[in-house]
Amino acid sequence: MSDAVLAPLGQVVACRDCDGVQCVPDQPWGGNFSCFRCGGVLVQRRHRDLDFFLAVTLGLAVLFFLAASQTFLTIDVHGTSQDCTMYSGVLALADAGFIGLAGLVGFTLFGAPCARIIGLLYVLVPLRAGRLAPRTAEVFRWVQKLGPWAMLDVLVLAVIVAAVKLGELASIELGPGMAAFLGLVVLWTVSRDRLDPTWVFEAVAPTVSGVGPGRTACEVCGQGVALDGGDVQKCSRCGGRVHARKPNSLARTTALVAGAALLYVPANFYPILNFETLGVSGPQTILSSVGILFASGMWPIASILFFASILVPLLKLVGLSTLIAVVRRGSDRPVEATRMFRLIDYIGRWSMIDVLVLALLVSLVQMGSVATITPGIGATCFGAVVVLTILGAQSFDPRLIWDTRRKA
Repeated sequence: MSDAVLAPLGQVVACRDCDGVQCVPDQPWGGNFSCFRCGGVLVQRRHRDLDFFLAVTLGLAVLFFLAASQTFLTIDVHGTSQDCTMYSGVLALADAGFIGLAGLVGFTLFGAPCARIIGLLYVLVPLRAGRLAPRTAEVFRWVQKLGPWAMLDVLVLAVIVAAVKLGELASIELGPGMAAFLGLVVLWTVSRDRLDPTWVFEAVAPTVSGVGPGRTACEVCGQGVALDGGDVQKCSRCGGRVHARKPNSLARTTALVAGAALLYVPANFYPILNFETLGVSGPQTILSSVGILFASGMWPIASILFFASILVPLLKLVGLSTLIAVVRRGSDRPVEATRMFRLIDYIGRWSMIDVLVLALLVSLVQMGSVATITPGIGATCFGAVVVLTILGAQSFDPRLIWDTRRKA
């Protein structure tokens, strides 16, 4: 999800999760205000320091270039060494014919992060000079939307899992690109969690209340928009499409969940990778990879992989199916259902860990008859499950829970 509903202090707003109308009280910057009805964060007040955030964004640009251009990891197997960079996994997957999977990894590790960094520089540099770049709000809207798809933090866990899986086979050395990458992740977290989106949008135009007859608030920038009797309008500030409720939310979520459920079985049944060393080959499914780690005594890493790659997709499918049923039948426990939605929306991206581990292994272990790892068809199915469940959570409108709730 993008950030909480944005509004100047003292203004009446409606919660984006339950549509509860309330007034945002005066409070110091850095504090949060929670919805009285569903308990979600209604407004996040973060510190505003333009020089600091511009420096962080410039640091992101420099560290991203260094992390992507320098050696990331080096593996040595029986005297044969292999280097990889951040983009080596994308190229290795593409060379193996897994174009869709390569595109997914490339988008989450390069496309989305690069677009976000460029977008932030486009917005913050002119602001530092006391002016606005053309279409500032529209660009910043896409910066907000791309945030959940940038998975640099997930790659950190993927590197740890890959290093553990290869620990008994080879020696692994961290390259200068890894040092730059770790710094990049730290600055990325600061930029994502500390930058106040309200600040940028209000620099473009003051926020107008979205509460009132025939009015609703833009989900991205919080600007009030008059629907004028229609279901769809364009936000006057950021240019996004504004709806009273997400159109066909239930039907789209149902279709995405059904597609993910169908692919979940082959994703776990077919091999996610094929490993060959000294002429001996063996396919590995997600579950068998977890079992190997458990058998080797590496239960912390095995537990992380089991949770992220097996339990999380399954819990998302069950959770989204439950939410669909709640909306169709009504519920007298809308607060619990809304909390379930927030959890599903938050944890979904971490399922990408197995896909990123595969990309690292395929790029590192290409040593002919000594050792070779190639992707399996299960990886494509699993990648599709991850994408469909993320889109399913994004298409679901939690306000429908409250529209159809049963009175206790």
